[in-house]
Amino acid sequence: MQDYHHFDADHKDYIALLPLDKNGNENESGEVYLYRYFEDEEGLPRIENIESDDEYEAAADRFDELWMTKCLMIFNHLYYYFV
Repeated sequence: MQDYHHFDADHKDYIALLPLDKNGNENESGEVYLYRYFEDEEGLPRIENIESDDEYEAAADRFDELWMTKCLMIFNHLYYYFV
């Protein structure tokens, strides 16, 4: 089982898969798998490998940006809660 995050970069959709350990907990290695995400003609979700280094870099940068924003929001929430 994996946790996932759907996001866009450069007008394309991507999905970040975060593998869970055998107990269903977040992995401690920080591994993340990025794939291009789309829906086929029947509306079913599909993923495919990102073939280009440039495209992968753009998707990875966007994911990092979103992840940091989420972390900062959580930190700010906790900070104001405890202050």
